[in-house]
Amino acid sequence: IEKLDRAAAITDAATEMLFSRLSAGQSEAEVAFVIGSVIGELGGALAFPSLVQSGPNSALPHLEPSNRKLGRGDLVLLDFGAAFAGYKADTTRMAVVGEPTEKQREIEITVTTDRATLKPHLENVSGLITRATNERCLLQSRT
Repeated sequence: IEKLDRAAAITDAATEMLFSRLSAGQSEAEVAFVIGSVIGELGGALAFPSLVQSGPNSALPHLEPSNRKLGRGDLVLLDFGAAFAGYKADTTRMAVVGEPTEKQREIEITVTTDRATLKPHLENVSGLITRATNERCLLQSRT
């Protein structure tokens, strides 16, 4: 469990570092490269090929990173994870390049509220589910 926790911690830290490094003008492929670099700096390796999809690409499932340049205000879908000592973590996050618009802030509030509303109902679900950054991938049955 410690090794899986370390993979998840690397993924969490990489997420924070990546968010601070996103900027208009970077290509999706460049951001994917940064993900690998940051995970390596933190002592991990890529768990799987990273997905980076921006603007209209963010609505399409599982596209490989392209040469599309990130624009100010773009939504960017990031799907990546770190591996550590054979254990892998996975996270999927949305980011905004620059400052979010009012509509984007409303969406974030709606998603956050929905998660908070559902949380008490999920406590009775058999098993403990955690993932990197609130959604770490670990399934452990209760006795």
